[in-house]
Amino acid sequence: MIFHRGIIQILLYLAQWIFLACFASGACDQVDRDALLSLTFKVSSSSSPPLNWSDSTDCCYWEGVTCNQDDDHQRIVALLLPGRGLSGVISPSITNLTCLSYLNLSNNSFGGDIPVEIGELKFIYVLDLSHNNLYGRIPDQVSELTNLERLDLSYNHLHGKIPASLKALHHLSFFSVAFNDIQGVVPSSPTHGINFSDWVDNLLFDFLIGVVAFIIQKIVVGCVFKEKFRASSATATVTDVNLWTIL
Repeated sequence: MIFHRGIIQILLYLAQWIFLACFASGACDQVDRDALLSLTFKVSSSSSPPLNWSDSTDCCYWEGVTCNQDDDHQRIVALLLPGRGLSGVISPSITNLTCLSYLNLSNNSFGGDIPVEIGELKFIYVLDLSHNNLYGRIPDQVSELTNLERLDLSYNHLHGKIPASLKALHHLSFFSVAFNDIQGVVPSSPTHGINFSDWVDNLLFDFLIGVVAFIIQKIVVGCVFKEKFRASSATATVTDVNLWTIL
């Protein structure tokens, strides 16, 4: 089985963020915080609890959010909310997350167009909007994401042609627009052709990303309880210690 280099890089980056989630100082960047709050994601599934995005807490501890240290602030570098029962549209304000490297909103119920402003996410490596209800065309601005390694737009209602400008994405190692009303051929670069992974590799990739995202959330929650434990160590109960240990 062939593992494209994007898998290895993603796991390394996420491992770094796990460490920073526990030991980095500083608060969530205010611009990033406002950008998240402006997204107005709705939980449409009755079986899914609401997101814990509250204006009274640090956004680096919000569900699906991973931060990295940048001077005195923590910048959001990953937004991972696959299969969360979310609906609405993908607002152009998401591009205010200027340090975003990984965006996974797959397996939800988002509709509307892919915003043309998506091309402003200059540092993004992974863009996964698969298994939604997106329609319209693939914006040419996607070709401006020159660091992109994985682009998954499969299982939507997109139409039109694959932009020829995508041949500019020299680092792209996975690309899928399967199960859309897309026409045309996949453009390839003369020096960096797109290497398509087989279905098994694709499924395993998604599984690994899901597992790592789950681990990150657990570690971040564990860090919160660890700080509470340190602050109240003189009066900590056995129940508090056991809860921290389990997490």
